[in-house]
Amino acid sequence: MKQFKILLVAALSIFMFAACTEEGQDEANEAMNEWQEERQEFVDNMNDELEEIDAEMNEIEAEMENASEEARMEMQDEWNELKQERQELDRNLEELKNASEEDWEQMKTDIKSQWDEFESNFDDFDIDVDIDN
Repeated sequence: MKQFKILLVAALSIFMFAACTEEGQDEANEAMNEWQEERQEFVDNMNDELEEIDAEMNEIEAEMENASEEARMEMQDEWNELKQERQELDRNLEELKNASEEDWEQMKTDIKSQWDEFESNFDDFDIDVDIDN
């Protein structure tokens, strides 16, 4: 009878430990899913923003083709810098898609900052473009 009680206590302990471990695992999985959903939402929003900018950049490039050679030459360096910044955003966003949870917040902050700088530079360029022949 004593051995039965010991076995019963041991079995209950194992069951309780397994239940606690499973509950903890469920909570960890839920937190991971929330983080992944937040990351995906951020990436989707950034992609939407970038698609809008790409459309505007395509319009400006078309306008630049109609500009005088002198006007194009004046704008070309700044335009190339903007295109490089845009490509850098793509690369960093791609890295963010694969970021660990530990790196996520810092990378998100960096990309937001990079986006703000790019958007400001783009707006400045857009205002400065004088395409009249």
